[in-house]
Amino acid sequence: MAMAKYRLEVSTGDMEKAGTWDHILVTLIGTHGQSEKTKLDGWGRDFGVGSSRTYTVKTTFSLGTLLLVRLDKEPVLLLPENQWYCRSVRVHTPEGDTVLFPCYRWISRGERVELRKAKGESGQISEAK
Repeated sequence: MAMAKYRLEVSTGDMEKAGTWDHILVTLIGTHGQSEKTKLDGWGRDFGVGSSRTYTVKTTFSLGTLLLVRLDKEPVLLLPENQWYCRSVRVHTPEGDTVLFPCYRWISRGERVELRKAKGESGQISEAK
């Protein structure tokens, strides 16, 4: 069975205390289905202030046109609550498309956020319709 691989670039804001040690989980939702919830976990602190990290989400089929990115923020045991400022998630699809999902907001522990894709050119971003 062929695997579809989605490469995600997750960006954290650069303001003071924008980073988090908490777990961030992602679900990709498209016109043909959705991925399993995947923990974004690399080497070291994944979501430091001003960071941009790359992750891979694998599915057993193409999700079709991407519609939403769902983010869940879950606690790391024994660490105190801290919010995370997510700037954006950029997804590179197996079909060769790049889709931007802007966030620009604080996310609290236990919170679920669904991001809609953006569209725009020349640095202008507007909400997709």
